[in-house]
Amino acid sequence: MTVSGRRSGRLSELHTEATSGSPEPGRLRQFATQLKDKFLEGATTMAATQGMAEQALAALM
Repeated sequence: MTVSGRRSGRLSELHTEATSGSPEPGRLRQFATQLKDKFLEGATTMAATQGMAEQALAALM
């Protein structure tokens, strides 16, 4: 399994526990931290993609 796959599995497991009837506070923090990290990864990827697209467009002009 890839690192990304393991992370997704843990995130899913944390989500299940965090949304249960009586989640542990430490697990809620862990879930929130991992979710924040995923959002930051996505934003970084989008910014890099946009930068590459802008460079390609500038090269064509």
